[in-house]
Amino acid sequence: MPGRHFRRLIERYEDEGREGLRDRRLGKPSRRATTSELMRMRRLYQECYGDFSAKQFHEQLQERHGYKLGYTVTRRPNPSVQRIGLEAARKRRPRASANHLLWPMKKTARAVAAARDGGRF
Repeated sequence: MPGRHFRRLIERYEDEGREGLRDRRLGKPSRRATTSELMRMRRLYQECYGDFSAKQFHEQLQERHGYKLGYTVTRRPNPSVQRIGLEAARKRRPRASANHLLWPMKKTARAVAAARDGGRF
């Protein structure tokens, strides 16, 4: 445990007693979107906003429907949004060729072969 954290705990214990050592995160509601909110969002998207981008959809959710969730919930690719079928998973781009990394090895191999044969490469 870092010294600074330990000093903070001692200070809280002196100020508040045993209650000061209790984890203050416990008992708070989760900030994550619940499945019912995601299903409501899916229904709204399918019925009214199917041709909107994720940004436009999020703006309409906030203005017209009173959503307090952040943009990242509606942004794609988002596992929670993909889970309810709002957005399809994106296909990953294939990796770029690494030929530029192989060139020095090819050049060295040609040089070794040329040295062996007694010629230039």
